[in-house]
Amino acid sequence: MNILLLMPDFFDYPKMIIEELQSRKFNVDFICNESDKFRSCFSYKKKIIRRIFRKLFPRYMRQKDIIRAEKVVDKLYETQIAKLRNDYDYVISIKGDMFPETQYSFLRNKYQKAKFIIYQWDDLSLLMKTKQSKWFDKHYSYNVEDCKQNGFQYLPMFSKRVCIRNTNIKRYDIAIIGTIDHAHEKRLHIIERIYDTYNKQYNFYLFLYRRDNIITHLPSYTEKLPFDNYVNALMESKCVLDIALINQEGPTTRFNDALGTDTKVITTNKNIKKYPIFSDNILIIDEDNPVIGDEFVLTPYLHNNLEFMTVEKWCDIILS
Repeated sequence: MNILLLMPDFFDYPKMIIEELQSRKFNVDFICNESDKFRSCFSYKKKIIRRIFRKLFPRYMRQKDIIRAEKVVDKLYETQIAKLRNDYDYVISIKGDMFPETQYSFLRNKYQKAKFIIYQWDDLSLLMKTKQSKWFDKHYSYNVEDCKQNGFQYLPMFSKRVCIRNTNIKRYDIAIIGTIDHAHEKRLHIIERIYDTYNKQYNFYLFLYRRDNIITHLPSYTEKLPFDNYVNALMESKCVLDIALINQEGPTTRFNDALGTDTKVITTNKNIKKYPIFSDNILIIDEDNPVIGDEFVLTPYLHNNLEFMTVEKWCDIILS
């Protein structure tokens, strides 16, 4: 059986899915459905006149920018799609808001016998567009509210489980791992404030991937952190910091990653209380006045019966 996988090339998540599906004897073809060309074309920071019109006519200009960006990447995807197989049993898309509607239409018309499945690992309100949902037969989301409002099936994000019970390996108190850019400046300011306030009190693991020319006094890198290094950093850290994006409601992949490495989470996401993964191993802080104390950071991880979402179980549900 054949599967076409469309998803962002984020950490090792495509590799995890592909290896799991191939272990089940599927032939898997992969296309990254996010492009830096799309982001660059969509950006409103380049021209002052576009920024002004964005403020005056936000919805209209957003649609115009999306159409413009899709036209730019359309030929890029035409070349890749031309090399695909003649038939697929499944077409699986993750996120998919930067993938052109023309290509969705082409795939749907060509592979009429395939089951089209989409999974959202971001809030619908944070996506560039949501009309891509109409091309799919089954819809899953990590956001419980999006599921309630749109009739999607709730499915937590997956990861690789790392078995750890030796507390001596926890040599860092707090890990800060994330992407910084001009689009998420507030996130950077919160990180800087927490690090500057607590770096003499706690031992930090710090890795900031700088996606553009944003300036920070903290060490940053122009290369992404490999997934295995990321997991090792979690495994060696008592806590990991999670800074929610503006208006973000659903939990990031970090919560499941932390569950698999016995790592506590310090988060600004107040909505995490609504999710099955919430426990005493999660500390919610105020993004305007973040307070972190020894009673959370230095106390042992509390083992519980929360279910870790493995990539194997995730694929079971997606293909059910």
